[in-house]
Amino acid sequence: MLEPVLTVTGLRKFFTVTRGFPRSRTVTVRALDRISFRVRDGEAFGLVGESGCGKSTAGRAVLRLVEPDAGEIVFKGENVITAGKEQMRALRRKLQIIFQDPYASLNPRRMIGKALIEPMRVHGMAERAACEERAKALLAEVGLPENAMMRYSSPTSRSPPSTSRSSRRSCCCCNDCRSAAGSPSSSSRTISASSAIFARAWR
Repeated sequence: MLEPVLTVTGLRKFFTVTRGFPRSRTVTVRALDRISFRVRDGEAFGLVGESGCGKSTAGRAVLRLVEPDAGEIVFKGENVITAGKEQMRALRRKLQIIFQDPYASLNPRRMIGKALIEPMRVHGMAERAACEERAKALLAEVGLPENAMMRYSSPTSRSPPSTSRSSRRSCCCCNDCRSAAGSPSSSSRTISASSAIFARAWR
């Protein structure tokens, strides 16, 4: 059996929120309470649950977009929890997230092409011309034309399925090995999965 590329053990994240009006009170929301799972090479893994049960928080915590309160996250032998700034920069080239709302993940004032090229440039993958060709190839993979590079991602300029496909490609532009978290069925008629977190890893 293949070794897991992503191992999450005892992950915990609590939030303190204020509720009630006019007499407010402070409560603790147990978004994640000691959850554990493994994702092996080539495996698709799904977390299924009702809205607000912590699925998205789990995905964000794996990438440390929210800092976990406790637990261990290991990706290909590297401890994500204890990773420093530079190590996390390198890890995030391999670990990417697909946000549930594509309009929230793409800047409506920035062209799709620039949104795809910038991460490749930040990670020093190639010169600009090569990054542009890579971006065009990624758009072609999801059925979007080359001129989509010059379009904006605002709700008035793109349809929800096209925007969703663009956001999914933006998470793939830097790597061939990734863990993508989000809602795979959001804004997409071609995907009927009920899972709210979708993780897949390639060699």
